[in-house]
Amino acid sequence: MPTIISPINLHKIELGTQGWTAIINDNFKRLNYTYFRLAAMIDVTVTGIQDNDILVYNASTSKWEVNRWLSIFPTTTSSTSTTSSTTSSSTVTTNTAGTTVSTTSSTVSSTSTSSSTVSTNTGYTTQSTTTSSSTTSSSTTSSSTTSSSTTTSTTAPPGEYPASLSDLVFGFRANLISGNDTDPIDTVEDLSSNNNDFTSSSTARPTMHTDEINGKKALYFDGNDYLTKATLTNCPSGDFTFVTVVNMSGTANYPVFMNGPSSGFVVRLDASARPQVVKDGIANIANANTALGTSAWSVVTVAYKSSTGVCRFWKNGVRDGGGTSSQTFSTGVGYIGQRGGSANFFNGYMADLWLYNRELSGDEIDNIHQDIKNFYGLTVATTTTTTSSTTTTTTAP
Repeated sequence: MPTIISPINLHKIELGTQGWTAIINDNFKRLNYTYFRLAAMIDVTVTGIQDNDILVYNASTSKWEVNRWLSIFPTTTSSTSTTSSTTSSSTVTTNTAGTTVSTTSSTVSSTSTSSSTVSTNTGYTTQSTTTSSSTTSSSTTSSSTTSSSTTTSTTAPPGEYPASLSDLVFGFRANLISGNDTDPIDTVEDLSSNNNDFTSSSTARPTMHTDEINGKKALYFDGNDYLTKATLTNCPSGDFTFVTVVNMSGTANYPVFMNGPSSGFVVRLDASARPQVVKDGIANIANANTALGTSAWSVVTVAYKSSTGVCRFWKNGVRDGGGTSSQTFSTGVGYIGQRGGSANFFNGYMADLWLYNRELSGDEIDNIHQDIKNFYGLTVATTTTTTSSTTTTTTAP
């Protein structure tokens, strides 16, 4: 391995040393030489650096370069297979009173097992395991074949999956917001391409908590804080999907998100702390079945289809009620943590919020749940597909 920077020796200067000026100048030359050698090897554009970037030395160019760590670590694949077979046969011939009896039997058995695992070092893991076994036996009088197979697959989405989905209206992840512990937050930058940045007033700002959800950041709303966006670009007027990660401090009529303020849709927690969707001032569209607990993190997901009126809820990845009410919505000001123009405010912590102006597919919703599960280390149910089959055939002579 080449030496990138070798040690340098500087001249020692003692009190009363003759020619100390020249010695200092020579030391500066040695330090400058090392500095310029290091600078020549570094090829870094500071403005392009993102979270999770790493510095990698490129031997072919003799420079240091910035790379996304997701692209550096390769995919590893391992597979194991085992096959065993046994064959036995026997023949017995007996001659009794002029009668010959001949019996022949044979048994063949085989077992095959295979498994494979693919791991990708992107902070997520894709695993596929297939196990199959078969046993076949036969004789002169009967034969039977039994086979079974089980396939289990769990596929995690790529990093930053919620932000990469199409039709994202607005999204934030508190861990990507700059701020120290207890800092008031003036602006929450939008992770979509719509530039729907939300801002807060000088007297009602949520605060940053840097170690609130398994070492990750969250915004705290004290029951008086809120964020607004004057005109929410591409705001849903019909279909939408909404996902948030929250931890409540109380249980009474908490608005989480609203567009409007009149005849828009509101995602809130009702008086029993159940997630609820309403058309503001017009109709209650649907409720979830299960209330959210206090001092516990919950992943709340809502998917709405305007043409059919079907509204579905998930709590921590598990389907949790819903209802039917076909509505369209006005668009305008966006609110996080407040029902616009009212005294109803959210009280608690919020780590994620994602809003799409379409009803996402089941796979897309499941991948968002998988992303949140992986990032925050929460218990969130995700879809696992398991199939099995068994075939038995018995043939008599």
